[in-house]
Amino acid sequence: MKYRKVLNFNTDWYFLDKDIENAKNIHPGDNKLVKVNLPHSNKILPHHYFEEKDYQFISWYYRNFYINKEYRGKRIIVEFDGVMSVADVYVNGKIVGRHKGGYTSFSFDITDYVNFDEENVVAVKVDSTHRTDIPPEGGVVDYMLFGGIYRNVRLVMVENIHISWSFVEVIEATKKLATIYPKIELNNLDITEIKRLQ
Repeated sequence: MKYRKVLNFNTDWYFLDKDIENAKNIHPGDNKLVKVNLPHSNKILPHHYFEEKDYQFISWYYRNFYINKEYRGKRIIVEFDGVMSVADVYVNGKIVGRHKGGYTSFSFDITDYVNFDEENVVAVKVDSTHRTDIPPEGGVVDYMLFGGIYRNVRLVMVENIHISWSFVEVIEATKKLATIYPKIELNNLDITEIKRLQ
């Protein structure tokens, strides 16, 4: 049966408000950590009288999880809707990928990093420092960016052949007629190639 299953991954996270040596290998539940749910701000601030540097620091988020054996043979993807501003994602102590940009969603295929017979741990290093190399910083910013994993996170199970990305561009639209330009990225991992259909 072909399917896509989406699991809520917002609950039961742990938070560390600093960067320490070997932080990627800390186990959730360590007494250094605070239990949180997502979305989450790296710092709760008053409405007035605070400085940007108050939330511009590196923090870590952790979550332990198990993968049901029914998902063996599926692709396991973790999806983030927004992390401010740079996210390094680790699974079981191994780097999965890095994403730059707080206002764009991203995902990583973590299938090759998870264990089906034991506990798994995802760790996310969140760099919320002032980064002029990442938009919108580097230009004029007249609002606070804040920090943390501030949008939803999901765990998605899909088949080896699945749509990983889609976008529909409206070229022209009237009351009677519309011209659209769909773009779809199809992953076919059975033959280990990616096709872009336009």
